Amino acid sequence: MSGTNVVIDVIADGVADFLKRLCECERRRSELSDKYALTSIADEVIKAANDGRNVDLGNVRVEVSRRLFRRTVTVHFMGRSMTVDEFLVEVSKARSALAWYESDCSSEAVLEPIYRTDDRPTIEYVRANYDTFKVICAGSTPDLAYPPDFPAYARMGIEQGIRKYGP
Repeated sequence: MSGTNVVIDVIADGVADFLKRLCECERRRSELSDKYALTSIADEVIKAANDGRNVDLGNVRVEVSRRLFRRTVTVHFMGRSMTVDEFLVEVSKARSALAWYESDCSSEAVLEPIYRTDDRPTIEYVRANYDTFKVICAGSTPDLAYPPDFPAYARMGIEQGIRKYGP
């Protein structure tokens, strides 16, 4: 096996691992969409509960009932009725899951397998075309336009890595 073939295989393994991580993160992003929605309206729900006013935000509703000298605030979230404290626990869980996702699936973390190839042209190309590679996760073939001076071994490694990843 020639040295070039070894380099191509290293790049292919790095690209395949990069694509696995990228597609896993894309799948997780869609699973976390409800948590993004929850955290985006959490502050408004908390403000409404503190102000003692009813508010309907689609999948979250705040109901305030007043009784003599007492006020009861109920939050209806995902078909459940809960107290404000229980709602805050749900918001905390959502924020924690999103913080973990943002750390584990940051572009730098996803690109880590490419960095291991230690091949500057490959690293720069994949970084520059990061979003283009996402179409692979949807089962499509990316339109990869290589610069004229792009090394042939790097192109072959990237293409082999895409084939290797293929579901």
